[in-house]
Amino acid sequence: MPKKPVKPRKLPVQERSNNTVDVILEAAARIFMEKGYAAGTTNHIAHKAGVSIGSLYQYFPNKDAILVSLAEQHLESAMDEISEILSEAEADNTSIVKLIRKIVDAMIRMHMQAPRLHQVIFEEAPLPDDLKYQLNTFEDAIAETLSQIMDQNLKMDIERPLLAARLMVRIVESLTHWYVIEEPEGVASQDIIDEITTISSRYFRIK
Repeated sequence: MPKKPVKPRKLPVQERSNNTVDVILEAAARIFMEKGYAAGTTNHIAHKAGVSIGSLYQYFPNKDAILVSLAEQHLESAMDEISEILSEAEADNTSIVKLIRKIVDAMIRMHMQAPRLHQVIFEEAPLPDDLKYQLNTFEDAIAETLSQIMDQNLKMDIERPLLAARLMVRIVESLTHWYVIEEPEGVASQDIIDEITTISSRYFRIK
């Protein structure tokens, strides 16, 4: 069976087209949060957006392509914020504990803006291979920069800094994802930030 296309049919080149795409994506986010990925349809999205189904299909061949665009928006936002945090850390020689705390805090804030949509994107919908590749590339880039900060800026005595950084990135991503999706009762966001920071400190043998 051939794979369904997951890329937009055409890229908007005019302001009006940009606005139409933005409206469709905003409507899609609402539909997916309300109905879930399986029940949300392109007809639902078009109706919520106030556009014809034909107009929607001018830009997106199916709801998979719409979801990919939403996921890419999420990823780009995360890349911008985390990159800024890492750049500041390189310039200021921020301690690894403070750096991890800033990263965890940023990730939780971003995910908590729309936790239901985060769940739809990363748990309910099948992510295409190219998007998985983008996610892995993003995490690897964070780990690479983090390992350089640990090794060159902070002069931390770690035998395998890149491996340690990769493991830490995966740990932080896994725990923040769990917190946002599961919403454990009685656990405030500051609690989870504190605990992940503590885990990081112990992992890097920092007292």
